[in-house]
Order: sequence, then C-alpha cells, then structure tokens
Amino acid sequence: MLSEHDGDDGQRHADDDELRRHDDDGHDADEGLSISSSLYSSSTLGAFVMSDTSDNPTLGAKRFFETFELWTKSHAGTAILSASILDRALRGAILAKMKPGLSKEKQERLFGGLKPLSEFAAKIDVAYALEVIDDDVYVKLMAIKNIRNRMAHEPKEYTFFSGDLFKHFQSFNFTGKAAKLQIFSEMVAYCLERIERGAVSANEQTT
Repeated sequence: MLSEHDGDDGQRHADDDELRRHDDDGHDADEGLSISSSLYSSSTLGAFVMSDTSDNPTLGAKRFFETFELWTKSHAGTAILSASILDRALRGAILAKMKPGLSKEKQERLFGGLKPLSEFAAKIDVAYALEVIDDDVYVKLMAIKNIRNRMAHEPKEYTFFSGDLFKHFQSFNFTGKAAKLQIFSEMVAYCLERIERGAVSANEQTT
C-alpha cells in the first residue's frame, strides 16, 4: 500500500532514471506534447489491447508508453496526454453501445465542444452507466481525471509527488512498492485495456 512518505528521493530518482534512459535512446522528451491524432486511432488502441498485458500490469504500462510515445520529462504532460487517450477510448466504447452508423453530425452533437459528452468526466459516468466499465475501472479513471485536472488547471507546476495528489493515488488501491510514474502508467494501461475490451464486447452484442 502507498504511504504518505513514499514520494521520497529514491522514488524521484527512479522516475528520473527511467525517463533519462528513454531520452538517451534518442527520443525527444517534448515531442509527446504534439502527439499525432493517429495515435488515438482504433487500430493503434486495438493493437495495444491485443498485446494482452492484463496478467502483467508492469508490462502493460511499458507497452502503453512505448505504443503512444508518452515518455516526457513532465509529469503533467504525461497525465494530460494519458487522459486524452483514455478520453478517446471512452468515446469509441460509448459509440459502440449506441445505434450503429450514427452520423458524424449526430456524434458531434454529443461529443463536440460544450456538448453533453464533451468532458472526460461525463464519458466516464456514461461508460459506467452503460456497463462498458466496472466499479474498479470507474474509480481508477476518476482518480486519473482528478490528477489530470490538478496538473492542467492549477497555476503552479505539479509532479506526481505533490502532496495534494496523494489521496488520488490512494484511490488506485495499488499494492506493492513502485515509483509514482510507474503506478500512474500501470493504472492508465490497465484502464485502457479494460475500456477497449468493453468496446469489443459492446460491438459483439450489436452484431
């Protein structure tokens, strides 16, 4: 279980070393901030899910970050981009539960700017109501959403070690010892896999 003091220097160094190893491989730490929309495509999400990492969360987290190129030096950038990918996955899963062949215009009226399902939180609630996700994934997604919101909207720099994010990390109910970046990435990878499997199940029910 997490303790309030687990964000110590050792964990900070573990995260920094992991990020540095990735940067040393020749990846631009900031290029994830201009992530291509192709990374959100159903084929890319599907390829990640079909890699079947459900029995190995650590492997799932590694593949998630490799697939979507989300290694950045900024914890805030990681949280924001991860939430965006989950948001897109939720949209696809919700659409899979709706009337087949819904026009782009009608989709826009649901998911477009300031529309009923434009917000990440609204998609989480509707996905839960439609039984695309279960209670466990719902709690984890809400924690990811809260972490993302803190980092995106507060007028100060946040990291995963910031004290007021501790309660959200507790919501992950993560057991074992790991750096905060690893915990967050494992939770995101787990949720993405579950959302996509919920979408596949919804598609099978409508065919």
